[in-house]
Amino acid sequence: MGSGKPHDPEKQRLAEIIERLNDLYGAEVSDKDQLHFANGIADRIERDESVMAQVRSHSEDKVMHGLFPKKIIDAVLDALNDHEELSMPVLEDEKAGRAFALLILRLLAGRSARIEEGEQGRRV
Repeated sequence: MGSGKPHDPEKQRLAEIIERLNDLYGAEVSDKDQLHFANGIADRIERDESVMAQVRSHSEDKVMHGLFPKKIIDAVLDALNDHEELSMPVLEDEKAGRAFALLILRLLAGRSARIEEGEQGRRV
């Protein structure tokens, strides 16, 4: 009988991340949304070469005792600000809201078309 834990190292890593995110956020936010948020913050941090140089060259403990935690807070605040700036026109202006809805509709249609093309390619 298995232990119920993933054997694939990547799946194990994701399971650990999700477990930690659940510890932080509970069940109020879906695992997928939590991962999306964490990946977005990681992407922001990754663009800061000085921070990444520290991450690559120092131990986890040393990085966590340096400026890294503050950089995370800065990235979260930047993300919050960016999301607010992106959200407010959609929420405050009906025309902008409809234009954004149309944009999302077209994005979804494009995704669906790619998925269907992929499925048709596998059937051939």
